Amino acid sequence: MLNLLVFIAARTYFFVKRSMILSNPNQSSLGFDIGIYEMPYIIIQALL
Repeated sequence: MLNLLVFIAARTYFFVKRSMILSNPNQSSLGFDIGIYEMPYIIIQALL
């Protein structure tokens, strides 16, 4: 049950952060920022 809650929280965090970044395309480090925000999601996926 706890794993499911962490998974849902991670997905929500990831998609919110990604949408915030994509809505501001003027950032020069766009790919770099998305890569940082993907890391917790990927790590949690690996743990589950």
